[in-house]
Amino acid sequence: MSRRLFALGALLAGVLILPVQAARPPADAATILRVEQERVAALVNDDFAALDRLLAADLTYAHSSTLLESKVEYLASLRTGKLKYTSVVHESQQVRLYGDTAVLTGLSTVQALSHGKPGTVKLRFLIVYVQRRGQWAMVAWQSTRLP
Repeated sequence: MSRRLFALGALLAGVLILPVQAARPPADAATILRVEQERVAALVNDDFAALDRLLAADLTYAHSSTLLESKVEYLASLRTGKLKYTSVVHESQQVRLYGDTAVLTGLSTVQALSHGKPGTVKLRFLIVYVQRRGQWAMVAWQSTRLP
């Protein structure tokens, strides 16, 4: 009998000391669109602190030119001025949510300086955001240049 009580007590103690996860507010499309607006504003305004927070450490950034960069490489090209975004305007955005993952697709008109040369491109884009520790961060960007 005492073994059963001990086992029951240990089981109950184990249940009682399990960590309780704080409930996260459910994500919605408006949240993702707000985070993306924040990223675009940081990009155009050279707000590297905000970009560092909004871009995941394991970011994969596939430019429409086919250049593939990590977060470190992408931020370095922005910090040095090799690439400078002057305007990014999204349209036809669609958000799909899958738990802690959001997929954002749409069209964008991007004005930028690449190696000091101005250019404008129309893009179709796909962005993947993941929520980690309560914060949304971009883990992937893929864009295709439109004619």
